Amino acid sequence: MSNVISKLPLVLTTGNHDISPNQNLHRHVNTSLEFDQNYLSATSTMLGMTYSFVMGDALIFVVNFEDYGSKLYMALDQYMTSKINAYPDKKWRIMFYHNSLYTGGNQHHDSSTSRDIRNAFSYYMNKHRIDLALHGHSHVYEVIGPVKHADKTLIASGVSMVENVPVSNPSNMTGKQGGVFDVNGGTLFVLNNSAGKKKYTPLTKAEMDSKASATGIPNYWNLFSGKYGQTGEPTFSDVKITTDTIFIATYTVNDTGQSSLYDNIKV
Repeated sequence: MSNVISKLPLVLTTGNHDISPNQNLHRHVNTSLEFDQNYLSATSTMLGMTYSFVMGDALIFVVNFEDYGSKLYMALDQYMTSKINAYPDKKWRIMFYHNSLYTGGNQHHDSSTSRDIRNAFSYYMNKHRIDLALHGHSHVYEVIGPVKHADKTLIASGVSMVENVPVSNPSNMTGKQGGVFDVNGGTLFVLNNSAGKKKYTPLTKAEMDSKASATGIPNYWNLFSGKYGQTGEPTFSDVKITTDTIFIATYTVNDTGQSSLYDNIKV
């Protein structure tokens, strides 16, 4: 990656495998310490890994959910309020983080950590009108929502132009692809699998139904409004932000390095 990293800006989110006693990750990046120094009344697991920036018509928040807990949420509320007030003309509000709030991946679908973050932070995502959440951790591809935070249900009226294709297990569990997602009133959650070969298995509807008591979401499968699956290949997404639309094209990469379009959505 050195030939790419040396030429392009890199925006990092911190995850569970980045935590270390000496907080070494933050020594390799140049991010603002404003959140840690002025808002968080606790010791962060990684300095400088909760921050924000503006790109075009988007205000983007990067959150370190390894610090999840009441002090983080209260500090985030204040921090996000301050930044939104500073940039009231920015149309889009986007959030990057690692630990998935929603996922169908078998390793983290009913995770107590994901459930706790989801239950505690959904209120703030709604309050601050987060349009798009881009996350990782669960190593599957999934398009979820837009989710209405108050009751964790799908805003069905926000989903259109989704193409119905044959169901393929595990590469396309829902038999859907593409689509236009109107995030008015909710948040679209997109996880674009992983860039390496470590993958998780996407759960079926029956498997999700059997875990409803652990997740607290009785109709979890219904939240998967777009493509959802696992090809076993590395993936990456090309995201373009314009004034009225966010375009997300996701590609798989085979063992010879050739990329192929896997999904293409609009927000």
